[in-house]
Amino acid sequence: MRQCGDCNLCCKLLPVPPLGKGANERCTHQRHTGCRVYHKPGMPMECALWNCRWLVGNAGGTSRPDRSHIVIDVMPDFIDVSDNETGEKFPIEVIQCWIDPRYPDAHKEPAFRAFLFEQAKYGRFALIRSNARDAFILVAPEMENGEWRELGGVSSGRTHTATEIAQALS
Repeated sequence: MRQCGDCNLCCKLLPVPPLGKGANERCTHQRHTGCRVYHKPGMPMECALWNCRWLVGNAGGTSRPDRSHIVIDVMPDFIDVSDNETGEKFPIEVIQCWIDPRYPDAHKEPAFRAFLFEQAKYGRFALIRSNARDAFILVAPEMENGEWRELGGVSSGRTHTATEIAQALS
């Protein structure tokens, strides 16, 4: 069974609104090896129930977050895509990945890309977050051309059109 050990990157990268902690801010409860108050009464459920995909063994060959500089959330997120003709919105599941801002190209690491390539077989994109508001969608390559696509300009509350998604895929 995997354990966090010295890794506490999630405690830095992820926002925890009940604690007033923003993304990319060190949590006041953070220690060198974990959290001082992780399971104490009064702590938010966001902390007590949260695990990263690496910890639960569902991140492929991606290294521990403090080594890969990527925290992969176990819970999916969703982005809204709107139909170009009808305007109808529908959600698309994305894998939410928080990148350490000191390593903005961490998402290019081969083991992480291999994990995302496998997830793409299930129709999942990656939402690469650099903070709580800004992100881009990383789309796995088509089999014949081998290119990865980044759909930029993703932010909280923004809806993408089917054309934008199609352009990212072509």
